Amino acid sequence: MNTANMLSAFDSAGFHAMRALFALTWQSGIVLCAAGFVSLLLRKQCAAARRAVWITALFAVPILPWLVELESRIDIPQAPVPVMRIYAAPDKAAPAQA
Repeated sequence: MNTANMLSAFDSAGFHAMRALFALTWQSGIVLCAAGFVSLLLRKQCAAARRAVWITALFAVPILPWLVELESRIDIPQAPVPVMRIYAAPDKAAPAQA
């Protein structure tokens, strides 16, 4: 494996890792904000109810990547939402721009 192929493989792996991290970040943010909102609604209830909401949310965050993978494997209709560009490896023939 030459250096160009190795750098291209690292570039692709880095892109996919960052994409997964960004997805986990915004999804966990939504889950935790929803837990905070529900906790505010339950502020007059006992502390055990609010604690149950937070514990459920905190246990749901590490499970999110597997839920997304499971959801993509079953046939649920999805609308394409172009959030990030589709990855394309850099052209090896193109000269570096200064």
